[in-house]
Amino acid sequence: WNVLDFSIVILQIIEEIMNEIANATNDQNSTSSSFVFLRVLRGLRLVRIVRIVRVMHLLKELRSMISSVVGTLRSLLWTVVLLLLIMYMGAVYLSQLILDHGLSHPEDVEPGTQLYEHYGSLSKSTLTLFMSITGGIDWR
Repeated sequence: WNVLDFSIVILQIIEEIMNEIANATNDQNSTSSSFVFLRVLRGLRLVRIVRIVRVMHLLKELRSMISSVVGTLRSLLWTVVLLLLIMYMGAVYLSQLILDHGLSHPEDVEPGTQLYEHYGSLSKSTLTLFMSITGGIDWR
């Protein structure tokens, strides 16, 4: 196979050199018949695809690995749904906790405070929990 690769590379180099010579002389009609032969040789590059036949015995193992990965996707989906549900319940709890705290200490949850910025609404609480799970509050 190395000899085949080497010959294909050499033929490509020869073809490129002949193209440059033809472009330099601007006489494309007389050299077009020799390019037909080189274009046929370019088709020989497709023979490299035959290498795939040598690895066909690996397809059974590949098929087995792909079916295993696809089989675990359903479990992964339900794990993500459970994680999001737990995160949502935590966000509801924290939002309610901050609201109750804000009733007795309104100055702590005014706009601009950290409590308001991180837990002022349900969406902010959910985002804060997501950020703390995935990498911390250092996103901001």
